[in-house]
Amino acid sequence: MKEEIKFFNESIFSQGSFKEEKDEDGKIKYYYESVIVPFGKISRNKVKYNEARVRERGESLVGKKLFFNHKTSGNSSSDLPRGNWEQVSFTKEAMSAKAEVFNTDYNKDFIEYLKADPSPRSSLQVSGSAKQIRESASNSIYKEAFIDEFLESSVVNIPGFDMAKGGLAATLAEAFDVEALDESFSEAKIKVGSVVSYKGKRGKVNNISGDKSSADIIWFDDSTKNTSLPVSVLTLQKESVEKDSFFETLSETNFFTKLKNIREKYKK
Repeated sequence: MKEEIKFFNESIFSQGSFKEEKDEDGKIKYYYESVIVPFGKISRNKVKYNEARVRERGESLVGKKLFFNHKTSGNSSSDLPRGNWEQVSFTKEAMSAKAEVFNTDYNKDFIEYLKADPSPRSSLQVSGSAKQIRESASNSIYKEAFIDEFLESSVVNIPGFDMAKGGLAATLAEAFDVEALDESFSEAKIKVGSVVSYKGKRGKVNNISGDKSSADIIWFDDSTKNTSLPVSVLTLQKESVEKDSFFETLSETNFFTKLKNIREKYKK
């Protein structure tokens, strides 16, 4: 069982807000504000951020540029920085940050987007380490993340961006060989023949390791190689599969072939 892993350039996601203010000279200033890291909470993905480390390293975000959809290089105006993180603040509940959005001609479309979107999303790339912890009181397991540095950050509007990128939570779930073994296995009730999903793919559990930490998956897409994955990252589907039935593989070709054979059988 891995006790600690290192991560680099992984995403954490949060919700932001857009504000328009005037300075002492009456000049319009635009700002993007966001809660960056919550304190004292274990997320639904079983990740908790170490508060002391966040307070210690939070200032590393100041001076970093704000981008849009992680476009950080190129030769067009859409690749230029959209703003600059100016300050961070801390409360008992979270670390928050404020960025000035550049009031420039090339940024007009971006500013209009922020004005229109009631709940823009932030994606911050971070580096650090994480370890797995078991609470003695509840016997539950979670991952504690220690952020070393806040790297590039962006406002994102790509549909499903959080899911597509996976983010730090998904990385930690996959990185540890054993994650809440008995809990995950028992709660999900994953067994041989269960239909499971992972990163948009669906398949059937063909075998489960003796310690119940991993499962061998036969994917319904014949072009995808069979793989072995930690039980904890698999999502159990509502349907179940009877072993040795004509649904055994459920690939499209085999399904119709076996269905045809069954029909022929009952015609006799």
